[in-house]
Amino acid sequence: MRTIFLAIVIAMAVVDSVLAEEPKLLNSITCDKANIVCGIVFAPGGKNLAWINGGEPRLWQIGTPKNADNLVVHGVVHRVQAVAFDRAGAMVAFGGFRDGIGVWNVNSRKRLLVLGSSEHNTHQDADDPFTGMSISFGSDGKSLISCRCNGGSGVLVETWGLESRKSSREQLKTKLGGCQNVTLNPDRTKLAATGFFWAEYLELFDLTTSKNIATLQGQGNGISDCCFSENGRLLSVAMDRCVQLWDVASKRNVATFQCEAGPSVSTFGIGGKVLAVGDHAREVTLWEVASRKRMGKIKLPWNPQSDAYYAVSAVEFSPNGDILAVGQYDGTVTLWETGRFVVAVKATPPGEVNGKPGNKGE
Repeated sequence: MRTIFLAIVIAMAVVDSVLAEEPKLLNSITCDKANIVCGIVFAPGGKNLAWINGGEPRLWQIGTPKNADNLVVHGVVHRVQAVAFDRAGAMVAFGGFRDGIGVWNVNSRKRLLVLGSSEHNTHQDADDPFTGMSISFGSDGKSLISCRCNGGSGVLVETWGLESRKSSREQLKTKLGGCQNVTLNPDRTKLAATGFFWAEYLELFDLTTSKNIATLQGQGNGISDCCFSENGRLLSVAMDRCVQLWDVASKRNVATFQCEAGPSVSTFGIGGKVLAVGDHAREVTLWEVASRKRMGKIKLPWNPQSDAYYAVSAVEFSPNGDILAVGQYDGTVTLWETGRFVVAVKATPPGEVNGKPGNKGE
């Protein structure tokens, strides 16, 4: 009996040591523009990585030399604010207010088409690089949906046919006036919109009915970021000193993760089992969603040659969860090995949060 007890203790210690082990740096990319990196997204299959650097599109085949020829996308859409791959990973779209949405072939890097133009995008926020936009390809690869904040008017939703290059438009009215950021859920049926200037509310829309289905109230100094889980059941909301998890169906806060440095961005990975939270102190914390336990922490390298603001500006897991990409305000993208966390949480039911609503992470 004592032998069994000791074996259990040793096994628990091994698990604890795995969870305490910090992710390892795999790669670091310094962009040609020492400016904010945002919108990081992996292509399905994880071979290509796209992001936005100071309003310009970047596309990189992972493992190739990190020079300008392998990063810059030619025939660009300027003031880019959104990026998405199609389901096959063959096409990538970059969306900007002034120049519409450009679609490229990933392998050849040739621009295939442009949807919309400056004449269609003349609203008052067209030159504001921090005004929200979200784009996503349809599951059949023949359509694309674009959602963008339209000043104080709410959210403009456009559904484009890639062959016809024509769109249908609909304006979603926000109840509380104005919109700063928009996020689509994975199946493009829900939309989360945050208010102006770190407002303490978030509006949730059902795109099948074009109706507001919930207004979620934050706390502290307002909401800075939101993100849906891979299955769309959970919504992470970054605010002031914490990140709240909301159950989309019940519209309830089911968990709270503390972040003393102030969260800036968040993302789900590994089937919604892990939440990565970037903050204003150059750190990324990995949380197990079900147990609300801290699994690891990344301290980003400091660049003494740059005077850029050092908050984490983007986080994104690879499709299989073994890599975490992190963007910063100085134009740096770093890749971190997170494969051990895939093993550690593989037995956890996806997207579940145990305990009573509102429980706090450690």
